Amino acid sequence: CTQKLFHMKNQDTILSNFDNISRIYGAYHIGEEFIMIDNLDDELVPEDIDSVFVKYPIRITCNTVYFCVQGTLTVKINLHEYQISSNETLTILPGSIMEVVDSSFDVRIAVISFSNDYFSPIEHTETSMNISQIVSVNPKISLTEPLMRECIDIYLKMKEKLKQKDNPFRKFALKAYSYVLCAISFEQLVTKPIEKISNTDRPMSLYDQFIKLVQQNFRQHRTIQYYAEMLNITPKYFSVLIKKVSGKTAGEWIDEYVLLEARALLKSRQYTVQQVSDMLSFPNQSFFAKYFKAHTGLTPTQYQTSTD
Repeated sequence: CTQKLFHMKNQDTILSNFDNISRIYGAYHIGEEFIMIDNLDDELVPEDIDSVFVKYPIRITCNTVYFCVQGTLTVKINLHEYQISSNETLTILPGSIMEVVDSSFDVRIAVISFSNDYFSPIEHTETSMNISQIVSVNPKISLTEPLMRECIDIYLKMKEKLKQKDNPFRKFALKAYSYVLCAISFEQLVTKPIEKISNTDRPMSLYDQFIKLVQQNFRQHRTIQYYAEMLNITPKYFSVLIKKVSGKTAGEWIDEYVLLEARALLKSRQYTVQQVSDMLSFPNQSFFAKYFKAHTGLTPTQYQTSTD
């Protein structure tokens, strides 16, 4: 019997939408501020309960940390693929779009997700921004086995505290535990070898600038001409450069970001097709529907109502 992980009784996304959170299997939370979910107890779950490991994008609106105790989990964060295995963590910053790609049958994961209003581990703005920049480039952290055991021990203490709804000090205790977890993570983060945030090589530098521009502007601008002008190079040279550096054309990168956002918005079930079309600056719903179907094979409505 295959075990399903991080289950919920409906198709609402959880780490990006706290609606109906009390119905999510195995979730413990404080309002819309703090949530804990795990599958550490090996409990079998009925097959009729849907898994949160759905194969469509989820926009993350809270700081979210995955602790992998066993097995492997593969996810995409803003189109970049990461795999975590035992004794590794993955941090996802607010505003990112996450999509689960694969998980091993024996994966054991603990998840903590919290809003900035609930808990800000670093009060100093400049330091906080520096940490965020490092995390955005290096979201995966490797821990020693003793450190992971310490983190999970703290996690389980937090979970028990979270269940104590009548305890007037549970929120205070949870924040204290949270500071300890962040201290462990930050210590590993600042001492690990850091990947380059950008490359001094001109083609790679232009590619990095292009991707940042797309992330900021794809909702309003989808033409190669626009991004070439922003980078002060000709569209022809721009197209050749991006293809050579990344293996994809500039148009393909733009389309991937547009479709990723469209899929996340549609599957959130919070918006109509018309609203999604407007949010992505399409001239009308019909144009958006043709664009979406040309790239996915499904109409927006078909995709939104599908259970895959």
